[in-house]
Amino acid sequence: MKTWTRSNRSPLLGAGSPPAVLQRLFRHVLVLLALAGSTSPVGAQDPVISEFLASNGQGWVDEDGDTSDWIELFNPGPAPVDLSGWFLTDDQSDLQQWAFPAGTSLAPQAFLVVFASDKDRAVAGQELHTNFKLRADGEYLALIKADGIQIASEYAPEFPQQYSDVSFGYAFQAGPPEHSYFPVPTPGEANGPGGPLIEDVSHTPHQPTPQEDVVVVARLVGDLGPGGRVDLHWRVNFEPENSLRMYDDGTHGDQFAFDGRYSTTIFAGSYQEGDLLRWSVHATDSRGRTGRSPFFADPDGSPEYFGTMVPDPSVQSPLATLSWFVEDPNAANTPTGTRCSLFYDGELYDNVFVRIRGGVSLTWPKKNYKFDFNRGYSFRFDPLQRRVEEINVNSSYSDKSYVRRFLAWESYRDAGALHCISFPLRMQQNGEFFSVAAFVEQPDEDYLIRQGLDQEGALYKMFNACIDAHNGVEKKTRRHEDHSDLEALIDGLFQFGQDQENFVFDNVELHSVINYLAVTSLVHDNDHVAKNYYLYRDTEGDGEWTMLPWDKDLTFGRNFTLPDGVLSDLIWADDDPYSHPLFGDLGHRKVDGDWNKLIDACYRSPRIQEMYLRRLRSLIDRLLQAPDTPPSELKLEARIVELHQQLEADVALDIAAWGIPPWGTMNLDFAGGLQQLIDEYLIPRRVHLFETHGPGNGGLIPPAQLESPGLYFGAIEAEPISGNQDEDFIEIVNPHPVAVDLEGWSLNGGVNFRFPPGTVLAAGDSLYLSPDLPAFRARSTGPGGGQALYVLGPYQGELDPGDPLSLFDPEGELINMAGGPSLSFEGFQGPLAVFQLYGATPMSDQVIAYSLTGPGPIQSSYGILELSPPIYSMDGFSSDLSGALEVKIFLPPGTPSGLPVWLQILDTGADQLSNGVSFTTP
Repeated sequence: MKTWTRSNRSPLLGAGSPPAVLQRLFRHVLVLLALAGSTSPVGAQDPVISEFLASNGQGWVDEDGDTSDWIELFNPGPAPVDLSGWFLTDDQSDLQQWAFPAGTSLAPQAFLVVFASDKDRAVAGQELHTNFKLRADGEYLALIKADGIQIASEYAPEFPQQYSDVSFGYAFQAGPPEHSYFPVPTPGEANGPGGPLIEDVSHTPHQPTPQEDVVVVARLVGDLGPGGRVDLHWRVNFEPENSLRMYDDGTHGDQFAFDGRYSTTIFAGSYQEGDLLRWSVHATDSRGRTGRSPFFADPDGSPEYFGTMVPDPSVQSPLATLSWFVEDPNAANTPTGTRCSLFYDGELYDNVFVRIRGGVSLTWPKKNYKFDFNRGYSFRFDPLQRRVEEINVNSSYSDKSYVRRFLAWESYRDAGALHCISFPLRMQQNGEFFSVAAFVEQPDEDYLIRQGLDQEGALYKMFNACIDAHNGVEKKTRRHEDHSDLEALIDGLFQFGQDQENFVFDNVELHSVINYLAVTSLVHDNDHVAKNYYLYRDTEGDGEWTMLPWDKDLTFGRNFTLPDGVLSDLIWADDDPYSHPLFGDLGHRKVDGDWNKLIDACYRSPRIQEMYLRRLRSLIDRLLQAPDTPPSELKLEARIVELHQQLEADVALDIAAWGIPPWGTMNLDFAGGLQQLIDEYLIPRRVHLFETHGPGNGGLIPPAQLESPGLYFGAIEAEPISGNQDEDFIEIVNPHPVAVDLEGWSLNGGVNFRFPPGTVLAAGDSLYLSPDLPAFRARSTGPGGGQALYVLGPYQGELDPGDPLSLFDPEGELINMAGGPSLSFEGFQGPLAVFQLYGATPMSDQVIAYSLTGPGPIQSSYGILELSPPIYSMDGFSSDLSGALEVKIFLPPGTPSGLPVWLQILDTGADQLSNGVSFTTP
């Protein structure tokens, strides 16, 4: 371990912290009062934030091998400073965000580097890491004294835009203190002299017509001195640059003279509709120092220009339009790629890297593209979503219907599964129509954050059937670590029998994997068993693994076939083993023989297979819908109609530009491809899943789930023997002979938990809710790891003995309460109304009370009666050895239809009332 400190013989000249009123007035500029006869500012005895790097791409690495952001402190005083209990923060409302550990000292004329990594490590004498990261687009940053109030050094209200591998801080020079960018960062050493700082480059109008001038304004920090000047370099598309002098005289569009704002005008007539217009600002001061904005420190990692696009009124489309400008289109069509500019939703992204992506698709005339944005200039594809650093723009060449990717990703979304955002794009290239393509989100750290996953987890892109931890694997996160976590997963999957099942229950996030497999079966993805999926582990959380979907062009009947590969019009919907509900295991392989070890391990466990099949039934009921569903109610067909209308005009341009793909049926156009998807996939797929493999034929897939099946509480541990409350648990029991899908169910009371999509409780099985899954599995007595127990969590709150707990179904109906008997209405069997009681005292009398007038409530000596008077009772019932009772109430002939009945049971063995239920006579 190492603490980055370094002494320096030369003092930092001009360091210090500005008065708050001047900060507000001059924003980023530190206006400092010099002491008489000294070059040091007021307050210079305090340590200062002398330099920081907010976009570390290829620079310093921390002890984990990560290129984390960093903050450098400098002590300009003659004495050491004890930093124990001082703070660093990037949140002006939380000045005590991260504290230096006791024993941290900064020697005189010395530097200290702290990594802003969000890893939160604070041990004196070791590498220090804050609990926050720095934002390259600018934010507040401050060093706070130990009282948590006094500001020793700050960048307020925020520091300016930062660039990849370019630091920012004080220029070490004689004269007034100045901030500057540093192309060569010097962590732990004195900074260089810097140069003019250009901020806030803006222009009007936002998107000019060819008849409108463009006024560009740039704000400079500090005085350029005699002979200093500012120039605008501008260009149209990829034509040579032009140069214009910028002035701070109040007559060139900057409004006020000598306010530090320089401006000039690019006159109308220099550009046409659809043109790309870009510029950069260059400043030179009287000492010959230069500054540039954008900084453009890295030709392969930063924007070269600001700019805009001249709108083309002839481009009218209901699709989102991505305008792509590239000097050498042929270079973009290579794996090595080139740089380009993109304009999307009113924003220019300059000097973006683009290359082709894929495997077989590399040879197609219409390519799949990957765009990689510069750090600090992430892409905003949706104002409601976080920006992303990388996107995929995929070709429609392999799908004549154009819609399979969208239908597939929307199916994952609608099932509550992990998924990529995807939508259709109109692509313009260099001002001309290029293609209709598919935006597909990239699975990376941005994706993990959007999905609610920890970005510090391990993410692997898999190119094998979950059988090898090294070959056919790309590790995307935690790259400072080896693949031992993936090795452990694969070793565990290669166990047999009960050992394998125990391992899967303890190491796989079953609800997520089950949901993934169910949607994947619904959309008939055969191409995901040995590639086109990711594995993710919540490394710093529960340690569980899940599967993430990827590449959904071969779905809804399209498949890899032999010998035609992926370019075939052959549609599979009911062709077992490829269309089988258990596709992907050893017994149901892909056409080329591949099968997946993780999928096989799940399906080999009778319990997990049952859970998966129940979830599959839930999703086909909801999304695919049964064969006898009225056509006007079919959701997928309705969505296809919407997409047809949305895409039709642009697809006509696409076919005019590229033609119908010359494979398979040559005349299968857009409309024909959509109809084929309905006729040859959706219709037979419904029959195959609902009937061929459905309950009517004794198949695998169960009947539709009954509404609100009764579950009850089992063991509740609020005082574990170990004294560790992380070992608390709540057991929920399914007494039924069928599995129950718990999506949308919730537990409320002393603790709270909402069951995630994909949660299924197998027949006669239990699940355990825990505040800490690793702690539950480490229990030394009772339920714990190595027992093939289904554990979910964490729940919110702390469980105390006797806490009220209530279990609700998705409609908010109370299913059970902890600490008493649970009653549920099971439906009708001819003239019999059937009820089920669980959790009563074994072998005790049960009194049935009912009302025909309402649900109460009224107070009784046994608690709250959910019945209104008059109340009637029936006795002669007794619970069995397990505390259960099935009640069948005969409805005599002539019972009025539509009569509401409210019912509740008294357990005389404990003098406790069950919950109340109601039904309406048929």
